Amino acid sequence: MSVYTTSHTPTVLETHGARTAQNNTPYMIPYITNLLLTTPSPKVLDIGCGPGSITVSLAKLFPTSHITGVEITETPLVEGRRLVASEGVTNVEFKVGDGHDLKALGMEDETFDVVFCHQVLQHVRDPVAVMGEMRRVCRKGKGGFVAAKETADMSWYPELEGISLSNKVYQEVARAKGGNPSPRGRLHVWAKEAGFDSTKVVSSTSTVTCRTREEREFVGKAITDRIRVGGNLGTFAVQKGICSVEELEDMGRAWKEWIEDDERGWLAYLNGELVAFV
Repeated sequence: MSVYTTSHTPTVLETHGARTAQNNTPYMIPYITNLLLTTPSPKVLDIGCGPGSITVSLAKLFPTSHITGVEITETPLVEGRRLVASEGVTNVEFKVGDGHDLKALGMEDETFDVVFCHQVLQHVRDPVAVMGEMRRVCRKGKGGFVAAKETADMSWYPELEGISLSNKVYQEVARAKGGNPSPRGRLHVWAKEAGFDSTKVVSSTSTVTCRTREEREFVGKAITDRIRVGGNLGTFAVQKGICSVEELEDMGRAWKEWIEDDERGWLAYLNGELVAFV
């Protein structure tokens, strides 16, 4: 499933581990709440669950549900299982598998009431095929739904050349690995191609703003760790001729300058969200 651009390094897992259902997937919560009226114990599938922080927080929010988290590799699931144990939840399980082929995990048609992914489709080989699998395993005509959220755009200030270059390098690395970076507003288009009825698709957007020093450090340090000389993304970019070592160093200096610019430093992400009933 995954051609994950930055790999599951400790810094990446730390960043992803800060995600919860409340702060990253609140758009889904009213739909699950409504589903409980007819399905008191819904089965939920989280594709590309990473370290399981959204999975576990959702399980705590809806304790009568049962949530299965799927990830392409075991590495982040180690942290997910630690989180399950520390939080004492009993309604979560994790499996290693590929979102392109959920049948390999024994997931038959109409197995789940809710199927979702978060910032995953931009990293997969064929997002339409994955959405098709999500649709296949979701129960039809019973209030079940498929949901997805992906970054649509990013804006920052000051408009430092090194930050612009790092964004360009990230895009090129992602494409070189077979991903689909910056889906922009295509979620509903992919859903249509995957077989969903356009009249049953709800689209929305949300934003994330980084303005305080703490917010800038959280984002900026995560990015600089990935693009640094010797970092996973940076090493790949140099090996493939996407950028030079000197350019990596320029990018790192630009992000450091942005982090330390208390007067002007600002960044925002625009995310596209989708809920598709089946």
